[in-house]
Amino acid sequence: MRVRNSVYIDRSPADVFAFIADRGNDRLWRREVDASRSDSGSGSEPGARVHQTLTHQGRRAEVTFVMTDVVPERRLCFRIHSGIRAHGCFDLRPDGDGTFVEFSVTVELKGDEVMLARYIEQAVAHSSEADLQQLKLVLERSA
Repeated sequence: MRVRNSVYIDRSPADVFAFIADRGNDRLWRREVDASRSDSGSGSEPGARVHQTLTHQGRRAEVTFVMTDVVPERRLCFRIHSGIRAHGCFDLRPDGDGTFVEFSVTVELKGDEVMLARYIEQAVAHSSEADLQQLKLVLERSA
């Protein structure tokens, strides 16, 4: 299952990348994140392990992801192995004076999860769209 969402943000790719790459900012724009910490540095280096506590529909979950591909001002990718298995990326591209941000994620469903594919896809699409809108709001307010 694959989900894609995008948003235009009236800030430079450098500003958007720096904000997204800083794990300390996750709670400011990702509504389901309760806590986020990295085993090393900022958590945006390739190989960095990031541990997050999330709440979705009243349920708490612990998720660990590993940063897999980092290209400053252009791309941040991660892989989740705990709980669900997923691979996602934030791709940034200059667009006029701002930045076009595309988020894409592929979730690997197995067993009984396959029966819930439509529900899971809708939930991930709705959540990522809301997060990108919040990211836009936070970054454009601080300009």
